Amino acid sequence: MKKRQTRAVIDAASQRSYILKSTADEMQFESSGKEKLSHSLFGGTCTDIINHDVFTVFLSKTDGTFHCNFKVLGQDVICGSIPPVTKGEWLQEIRENNISFSDKKLWANRNTDRRF
Repeated sequence: MKKRQTRAVIDAASQRSYILKSTADEMQFESSGKEKLSHSLFGGTCTDIINHDVFTVFLSKTDGTFHCNFKVLGQDVICGSIPPVTKGEWLQEIRENNISFSDKKLWANRNTDRRF
């Protein structure tokens, strides 16, 4: 099984989960089927019907304390650029709410002014 560290947003209330097609190709995932759907976007815009490949993904925390399998849909683009996490007082609130960022250690020593 191939492994790759990724940045992921886990939203248990989301109706679908997605993986970049390029990542699925790199990981040599095989499609287990197709799913056709239209996306309803913020502002009321709807996309045309898109035919997505369905993949099964194994996800785990970098420290091995959590893992699961779930179905994801292949997508060319998921979102725009997301900058790395930066140091700040807000991290204490994030920790208090038991939310973690896998890349905070990688970027914590960088002197950057990137914001979400």
